[in-house]
Amino acid sequence: MSAIPRGLLGASPFAIAIAAGLRLSLAQSATLKAIAGEPLSRDELRAFRALTRTTFAKPRAEGYRECFINAGRRGGKTSHVAAPVAVAALLSDPARLASILAPGERARVLLVAPTLPHVGQIQDTIAGLLDRLGVKHGRREREIDLAPAGLRTVAVATVADHVAVRSGTAICAVVDEAALLPTDEGADGFDAEVFASLRPSLATTGGKLVAISTPWAMRGVHYDTCAGKRGKTSGDVLVCDGPTWEWNTTINEAQTHELESDPRRWAREYAARAGEHESALVDRRDVNGCVDQGVEERPATDGTHYVAALDVAFRRDRTALVIAHRELKNRDGTLPLDLVVVDCIRTWTPRPGERLDFDALIGEVANVLRRYGSPKVYRDNFAGDAVDGALRQRGIQSEELPMSSRKQAERFDFLAQKIRARSIRLLDNDLAVRELVDLRVKLHAAGRVEIAAPNRKGAHDDVADALALVVHAAKSIAPSGDGVFCVTKVTRDERGVSFENQWFRMIERPDGGRTRIPAAPPIGSLDWEQAVAERQARGAWAPGDPELPHPSARLNPPVRE
Repeated sequence: MSAIPRGLLGASPFAIAIAAGLRLSLAQSATLKAIAGEPLSRDELRAFRALTRTTFAKPRAEGYRECFINAGRRGGKTSHVAAPVAVAALLSDPARLASILAPGERARVLLVAPTLPHVGQIQDTIAGLLDRLGVKHGRREREIDLAPAGLRTVAVATVADHVAVRSGTAICAVVDEAALLPTDEGADGFDAEVFASLRPSLATTGGKLVAISTPWAMRGVHYDTCAGKRGKTSGDVLVCDGPTWEWNTTINEAQTHELESDPRRWAREYAARAGEHESALVDRRDVNGCVDQGVEERPATDGTHYVAALDVAFRRDRTALVIAHRELKNRDGTLPLDLVVVDCIRTWTPRPGERLDFDALIGEVANVLRRYGSPKVYRDNFAGDAVDGALRQRGIQSEELPMSSRKQAERFDFLAQKIRARSIRLLDNDLAVRELVDLRVKLHAAGRVEIAAPNRKGAHDDVADALALVVHAAKSIAPSGDGVFCVTKVTRDERGVSFENQWFRMIERPDGGRTRIPAAPPIGSLDWEQAVAERQARGAWAPGDPELPHPSARLNPPVRE
């Protein structure tokens, strides 16, 4: 057998982590020791009780057959817990393996994840630990083989598939981001089938099953196990559950709020609380707080730049047109507020049994747009060429925006932020309010988020879709109102053309005239975000800026998972 650094064969996951030079938090070291049945120090025992949500519990002396870890992001669950467990299994005592393996058979450490990037991440982490330990190994696309070190062990990585994990003898299995596996029966990688297929592979070897994940929806094997086994430390399944700052002490709770401002995502991503499978995007009170009561439509005004969004439907759904503009509102003692003001909402609903007159529909849309100066129209990809051609015939430009689930979720998230911050003014339109309040956030497998109308008869999201499009598009137009405006300075030289935005405010002179003076960019604008970033890089702050990151964020960067 090739030489292996002394003391590594048969070493525990905790010993592997220490030998590799990992700096473990109390939560990480307590979990590694508890899995293997090693004694804990007094501080580690406190951490163990915090993770298991118990008061007097102690870990089992014989360790645990399975460990489900529910941890916030950047908690080190992959690099500081799952990888040491996998490497310890790869360095299992050869004499013990010889007694359980068939002639010529190799013992496998199974690495399972919902997507290829997740698979690659845990492979990279394991290979990095082996390099640190000085253990020779070979690596192919989906394997890390320890034959160069004279061992009959191999780590095999696969995207979650109940067939791929069945064959061969396994001495350990790691399921990464287990909460993101599909939870619908019959789906590829259905989580219940994946776990049911893994357990028999481990049965003859007594191998460990470690499932790690940031929580996702309140459903599935990972969620059900964590919810059902939490606090029950006397069985053979251990559940360790904690937010990011408990697992990784280089990040504090305040920093996680700076990393994620949306409370729904923060609770899921950092506080390690699973979200509802389907939940409301915005609160009714926030939506009502943005409605200008009694204002059903705003007339067009000279000097205002408008933008429009169009959601076209031919049969059952409505066609929705929304027109809006940006407006800056002065505030005493701080920077102006950057508002999106909705001016007009029109809908067209086809009558049952009647065919849509497409030409007449676009004609009516164009007539409304002309009242607001024929602004550019942003639209989805439904019948894109036909809509674009019909609008161009009427002298109106349009642009198709990407409609992937990720892009739609980003736009709806931005709309929700504007609603919660009261930085959008809505019309007194019952249909628009109802659709916004009804919007549901649906959590799907592999981290996909869908935001749409609820799955019930008569529910629509056409106006809400157009609102999300118009709010996104409004970022590209010049604001009006309160005398604050932007002038773009164009410079041409031998290096090319450069652009610089300059902001000004109009003030009254003593002689009754008006003049402009430099002003700060409005809060929420791209220029404001850039100015904040530059100030924070210098350690400076100005009224209206978000709080500076905690100093420890710069001194102690988070560990990589």
